[in-house]
Amino acid sequence: SVLEQRSLEREITRVHYELDLTEKKLVDLEQRFENSDESVKFNIEALKLKCDVLRQHIATCNQRLSEALQQTPMDYADDTQMPSDERQYQDADQNVSRLENELLTLRERYDDLAEYSNTLKHELDNARRQLHEEYVITKDTVKR
Repeated sequence: SVLEQRSLEREITRVHYELDLTEKKLVDLEQRFENSDESVKFNIEALKLKCDVLRQHIATCNQRLSEALQQTPMDYADDTQMPSDERQYQDADQNVSRLENELLTLRERYDDLAEYSNTLKHELDNARRQLHEEYVITKDTVKR
């Protein structure tokens, strides 16, 4: 029961963190691509839907945590009465939460870098195409 509580608390923290990252990205995308094509607007709507799903997941986890807390024996209500192995689990849980948050941050950075890389590739391809077209036009002009 106590392990379930810790697991739920960790899950709630992780989902809150993911929700914050998603909401920040959503606001950024809405500001950058206000007047853009339908595919970008579709992606923005998908992010809004993901935020809704994450909020619902948080609510479900909070409800499960409340139920687990009600089932916890009163013996462990005070942290000083908690067995030492339980404190070790708490420390491990905090470390896992921190690592999960770091992983989410790294994934978010990776996604941003991948998006930026794709944008640069598209711009490079366009520049190459234009350069090639200019070369062909110049070559044809010189031959005449």
